[in-house]
Amino acid sequence: MPKISIIVPVYNVEQFLRRCLDSILSQTFQDFEVVLVNDGSTDNSGQICREYARKDHRIVFIEKENGGLSSARNTGLDAAKGEYVGFVDSDDYIAQDMYKFLYENLVKYGADISICSFYFVYEDGRICHTKPGGVCRCMNNEEAIRTLLGRKHFENYVCDKLYKRVLFDRIRFPENELYEDIAVTYKLLDSSQTVIYRSEPKYYYVQRPGSIVNSGFSVKKLQFVEQCRKLVDFSKSRGGIYDMEAQTFFALASLWLMYEAGMHKSKYSRILTDLKNNVLNNYHTAMQSRDLKKTERLALYLLKSGMSINVLCGLHWISKKLLTGLKVFCYKIENLTKVNYCSKPSAFSR
Repeated sequence: MPKISIIVPVYNVEQFLRRCLDSILSQTFQDFEVVLVNDGSTDNSGQICREYARKDHRIVFIEKENGGLSSARNTGLDAAKGEYVGFVDSDDYIAQDMYKFLYENLVKYGADISICSFYFVYEDGRICHTKPGGVCRCMNNEEAIRTLLGRKHFENYVCDKLYKRVLFDRIRFPENELYEDIAVTYKLLDSSQTVIYRSEPKYYYVQRPGSIVNSGFSVKKLQFVEQCRKLVDFSKSRGGIYDMEAQTFFALASLWLMYEAGMHKSKYSRILTDLKNNVLNNYHTAMQSRDLKKTERLALYLLKSGMSINVLCGLHWISKKLLTGLKVFCYKIENLTKVNYCSKPSAFSR
């Protein structure tokens, strides 16, 4: 029985898949299986999966009809035999020692979940680490959830973590929904007793322009706000102990979507009104949060003070483009290694 099961959902990623699998199979930690789930790909991804499965006995290859990312991950969980479980998205890749790093930390601290940091990988060649370095935090479940909602150290990504498999006995990814990572991460943290986070980046998260996160606004993205609303409900089910963090997270999620929908105000006027109300209804709680960035605090204040959505959205996108351009310019001028600290695409992803 392998120590770790690494679940890799695959759907139409032929140009990225070999890099992903090579990075997993070259891990310095060797006691693992790769549960490779082809979710009805229509390109050559299935053929690449079969090729790798023939060459390496550690690969368990499963083919299924297309059901989405959650369905593929759940299929992988059902097949996993390891004591621990990790996830890698098939367009991303990982450092050679990622699972050794996560496993050793998990054992050392007697943790149920071990977390590392990550890089953002951009099409223009930039590889950026956005989190503070030199951090090591061993937390109970309450501290871990507060850290998650405060966005200080780690995020709602499932792929930069290693879990005891028993945590998934009662938790599955919600099928036919987007932003599935948000839906399960706080539940997994809540089900754990000890969580260890060390800030060394080991996961390479590839930013693809066509992905749901990096594409323009669509009504589907409202599922993001609904997942965040469930965080508020979860806090209430725990006696309101996370109310400040959850309500702040929900307000900022609504603000982020408002920025995107605001570029098409005439088309989404009703949606914009609802998002604005989400922000204003949680305004006083959010403004008390120590986790707010200065730009976020200013945006909330301007919205509360009556600034129009059009003007606020315009200011946001102008400042974002200026900041991104400055970061790219500095990156090129300084001629750094291909690892740099820079702004991530948004406060919320996946």
